[in-house]
Amino acid sequence: MCPWRSHSQPYIFSNVTISCLALIIFLTLTLALRSAELSFHQNAYLSTIFVFLTNSFFFVDSLSWSVKQPTGVYRGSPAILEWTVSLLTEEKSRSDRFALILLEREMFLYSNLWQIMVVKQFSSGVHQEIGNDDAFDVIPGNDMTLQLKNITDTDATRFRCAFLSSFAAPRSIIELEIKGTTLPRSEICTQIY
Repeated sequence: MCPWRSHSQPYIFSNVTISCLALIIFLTLTLALRSAELSFHQNAYLSTIFVFLTNSFFFVDSLSWSVKQPTGVYRGSPAILEWTVSLLTEEKSRSDRFALILLEREMFLYSNLWQIMVVKQFSSGVHQEIGNDDAFDVIPGNDMTLQLKNITDTDATRFRCAFLSSFAAPRSIIELEIKGTTLPRSEICTQIY
């Protein structure tokens, strides 16, 4: 038994372990090809094929985001921003132990100054809203769904989700674009009645 793992957890190769194994195999193959006295071009050709096959076999896509971009957003209207996370099996088991989704809002468009709006525990869905609770709601049941209640000019900015766990994960950004100045007259009438 390995001293760094328990009986209850099977050993799963991480991307780092697989990368190290691929590098060792690549170096061993390169040394074997050189000792076989192949020409430089044959050696380079075989090494390139090996690197391509190794990368396509060992390296798979990891966590990815799906987003629903809001359309038809006007001043005074609500807007829903939605992020869905796709995880690999290994990432899912690791995120069940610890994972947070962090939702941030950019202070001003392209300022790269971010404010935390929501912190959500991934596995249980428990969340904490930070800041002006009257301006938005977190809709339960999804990975991260945010409803902005009353769109103003300051909402024309970027919102991003970060997945924090024991593995690296990309962030996902939705840029909210406000169309026109106010709701079209036909929508105002239907909202009143």
